[in-house]
Amino acid sequence: MVLINATEGIADRWNRRRAILDQMQDQVWHAAQVHRVSLVIVAVAALLHLLSAVLLMANSSSGQAAGLSRLPVDESWTRLTYIKNFADSFAFQFNDGEASTGATSPLWIGLNGLLAAIFGLEGDSLPALTKIVGIGFGIATLAMVFRITWQLTRSRAAGAFAAAVLAVEPHFAFASVSGTEVSMTATLALAASWAFLRGRVRTSGVLAAIALTARPEAVLLSGLIVGATIFRWMWRRDGAIFQQEQDLRDIAWLAVPSLLVIAIGITYSWSVTGDALPDSYLATKEALGLLPLSNLWNVWLGYLHELPFMHGLAWVVGLPLILLGMFTALKRHSFSAVPLALFSLALVYAAMVIYERPEEQWLFADRRHMDAALPFIVVMLVTGTVRGWQLVRRWELARNPLTEEERKAVMITAVTAMAALVLIPVIPLTGKWVTVSDEYSWSSRNVNDVNVAMGKWFEANTPASASIAAAPAGAIAFYSDRAVIDLSGKNFHDVHEHRPLTYGAEHPGYFVALRSPFFDSVPDREALHETLPGIGNEFQFGILRVYGPPVTDAADEHSRNEIALFDTTGLEIIDSIDVGNPDAPEQMSEAEHGYGISGERNGFSITARLDSGQQLTDDARVFNIEELTVAARPGQSLTIVKRYDATAPIRLRVSVDGEEAG
Repeated sequence: MVLINATEGIADRWNRRRAILDQMQDQVWHAAQVHRVSLVIVAVAALLHLLSAVLLMANSSSGQAAGLSRLPVDESWTRLTYIKNFADSFAFQFNDGEASTGATSPLWIGLNGLLAAIFGLEGDSLPALTKIVGIGFGIATLAMVFRITWQLTRSRAAGAFAAAVLAVEPHFAFASVSGTEVSMTATLALAASWAFLRGRVRTSGVLAAIALTARPEAVLLSGLIVGATIFRWMWRRDGAIFQQEQDLRDIAWLAVPSLLVIAIGITYSWSVTGDALPDSYLATKEALGLLPLSNLWNVWLGYLHELPFMHGLAWVVGLPLILLGMFTALKRHSFSAVPLALFSLALVYAAMVIYERPEEQWLFADRRHMDAALPFIVVMLVTGTVRGWQLVRRWELARNPLTEEERKAVMITAVTAMAALVLIPVIPLTGKWVTVSDEYSWSSRNVNDVNVAMGKWFEANTPASASIAAAPAGAIAFYSDRAVIDLSGKNFHDVHEHRPLTYGAEHPGYFVALRSPFFDSVPDREALHETLPGIGNEFQFGILRVYGPPVTDAADEHSRNEIALFDTTGLEIIDSIDVGNPDAPEQMSEAEHGYGISGERNGFSITARLDSGQQLTDDARVFNIEELTVAARPGQSLTIVKRYDATAPIRLRVSVDGEEAG
């Protein structure tokens, strides 16, 4: 009897364990099925996004398709200049050998530069690299949109719809193949927001800091994450913030990584330019105040109203759905959803207080500062649409019991309303696709015909030692391999203290500017060359013209295509000084000539390319005054020859026995 009972007990335990194992196996199988379906959805969205990118690059409305080698904005070529120099030196340099603070996306430049160095990419292969990387991050963004929308709505179908909408949204496709960091920023910002939504504090803080290295606007995301955490504690604790040690650790993980990135950026900018803020910000900031409401209308007209689901009368449906999605996310997830719900509004605010663009439609040069908000807007749009359908269904259930006729009428009304909620924001999509894809084609052609062509002209027609003051400067710097002063001030600090175009006109080297409306002629300079944009399109650029170095007396000038050499015929060297060389012979040393300098301004580095293909780099410091004493022979004429950088203006004062000699 005891044996039978023991056997039955063992059998019961075995059956229970077998049931648990079967249940676990069913759960694993179900999870695998869900995972497989999710992969299929992401793969389909990825194909749609890839197709969108290909359609943009294949658009030939300008007569020439952009393909993989052309970019739609000169700022993209500025990025490529940094990428090319990073691949060579692993430093952020606009001019080779000279540190710069214009790289607003060090992560984008570093990643692409590292890939270029690993695979040995250069020249026209670099634009293709940035487009491929941009598409890759675009696909990663779609995966994040799918998963986040699924979690917010509890509907995988809604997540798939959100990913599909973003995959075919033309502005997002434009950004992915623009050669800039928009899709990278969107991926990292979404990942940080999702981690915060799921309570992954450390992951969220680190990802927000990484996003900050992709775009400086991501500092708003860090602020939302930290602010939401503090307000959540105050809300739940009757105003108290820190109650235990874990609170301090959480805040440290959320705030310190971003603060560390900011501190590194400030330190780097200060060491390079003496200013805490980067040149890219100093050159673009506009004193608009903290609440320039009049500029909000410009942001609405120029950007938000041009989105497919906000265009025309679609905003009447699209805007309420987006706001409903924000409300739903905040209601369901409270403070955890703050970054997802409000980051797009934060970017709108940033655009409102920093950039004043009164044009009715912004081109990509303006849109790129806000395009990282597109995935967040799409998530809120779809979340609001699902919530709208749920409210309709709730109303239907509240009306029960219904007759069959009433039930049919309610269902027809509900389906019609749902179709309107989905289709009305999407109907303008086709028209926006035509506009945006044509813009991509024309902009890419114009940048190629104007900016790129000018850079190639400098490479073929000027000496390697030439210095160029240019606006715009990106493609010129990339193709010319010359020292380029960016007159926009984004990559050249000294311009900020002057009127940029006047600074360029006074530059002793070459000067490049748009012929109209800025300059049709420049005193004492000859127009050497100009590049023309594609004709007959609404995105047409101006004519870019290059002026030669200043000429005072053309009859006494050497040919501009030759380097003037000093003629020593009939002269005898009676004294020499070798400045900056501690190993110079005593008779040529600084001490022997009482050499001294004062009035230090800054330091820089110049790189020259030799005919053999080698490069020489010379580090230097700039001073206002140099003083020295040289030997002379009484009664004989004296010629003083000073070797100097041809890009720096030199004025020499000579005194004999203490008296000014001119």
